[in-house]
Amino acid sequence: SIIGWFIAETLASTMKYKDKKAIILSYVLGSTLQTALFTLPMYLSHGEYLIQRQEILHLTDEALAQYLQFFSWPVYGSMITLTVITSFAGAWLSMRILKKHFEKAGMV
Repeated sequence: SIIGWFIAETLASTMKYKDKKAIILSYVLGSTLQTALFTLPMYLSHGEYLIQRQEILHLTDEALAQYLQFFSWPVYGSMITLTVITSFAGAWLSMRILKKHFEKAGMV
């Protein structure tokens, strides 16, 4: 996940933090890469991650079976898609709020 935020920071700093679209894109990219790269090993292992930690997590066999149903590529793709959508919405809304507050304070 550090790699994703490093790439996002590099993109934003290349634009010298002046282009709003680049800042939003950087945030969306960082959020998406963090989500994708952090959870990818769990999906690649086909749930082996949970199976190995069943006792530590105090999962019953039934609970484990239900959790393992979520480790599929359609769920992974949906998670990435939702991350893109929600991070974009959050970044866009935050930029509008920040602009409003700085204008109200007379700084812009």
